[in-house]
Amino acid sequence: MKVKAIFNRDGGTFRTTDMDAYSRKVEEDFRAAGHEIEIAVVAADEMRDALETACGRDDLDAIVAGGGDGTISAAAGVAWKTGMPLGIVPAGTMNLVARSLKLPLDIWKVPEVLANGRIIDADIGSADGRAFVHQFSMGLHARMVRYRQSYRFASRTRKDQRQRTRRHRGNLQPAGFRDRIRRGRAPRAPACFGDFRFK
Repeated sequence: MKVKAIFNRDGGTFRTTDMDAYSRKVEEDFRAAGHEIEIAVVAADEMRDALETACGRDDLDAIVAGGGDGTISAAAGVAWKTGMPLGIVPAGTMNLVARSLKLPLDIWKVPEVLANGRIIDADIGSADGRAFVHQFSMGLHARMVRYRQSYRFASRTRKDQRQRTRRHRGNLQPAGFRDRIRRGRAPRAPACFGDFRFK
């Protein structure tokens, strides 16, 4: 099988990973399983183009995407539209998609599992033509996710430390959010309506 792996170097765990060493590990695991693999490490803003280019190639049998749930969701949407099989490397904070598929959450263990695995069908939904693989949110939850994404952390460890500190202080909301609710100015999120189609 010929595979193209595309890793989001800005995604979670990959920010603090030696991507040259990681790419060598992935290549070793896939070659040991009898596959041919190409590896690209790209910035977050180049990820969608790299995925679309790979899925448009007729010489590939599958792609592997590595990054957080946002990267994986984008990759699933592109792969779904083109019919390309997708393997995922969970390199984010929550890794909800990988958890639901029962994949190892350790980026150093998952390449061997993918290389020796088999292709299965998985459910995917869409809302207003935008694919999602784990959850679809609207309203307050969607607003909270956007607030959370605005935080910048050097690593998962730093993010965990900050969350523990906030929990200790009893403040789970982003800075300023609690005050806006107390004053009656809770942020409003636009409602989203969409059709849901599952594969």
